[in-house]
Amino acid sequence: MSLGPTMPVCLQGVPCDGVYAGAKIIVRLQGGEAVAHAVTNQQGKFRVDLAAGKYIVGVETEAALPRCSEAQVIIAAGVTVRADIDCDTGIR
Repeated sequence: MSLGPTMPVCLQGVPCDGVYAGAKIIVRLQGGEAVAHAVTNQQGKFRVDLAAGKYIVGVETEAALPRCSEAQVIIAAGVTVRADIDCDTGIR
């Protein structure tokens, strides 16, 4: 999970994005029902165990920023799936 930009002016050769540690993850069925929650670790990663099916993975926020994308994932039995989510800090 990435968070950026992390500074108002990005410099060449200096990363302008970072990881989003402590983000509150929500996993929902396609119909909207929440089926799992997680929190990202210091590397911006999380893990949830899900049954095979289609899910929407998002971030629960209490403020307007950061604004995060959602990931639609299809889980097959016994397969690990990666969901990449980008969050915009609003810094300009």
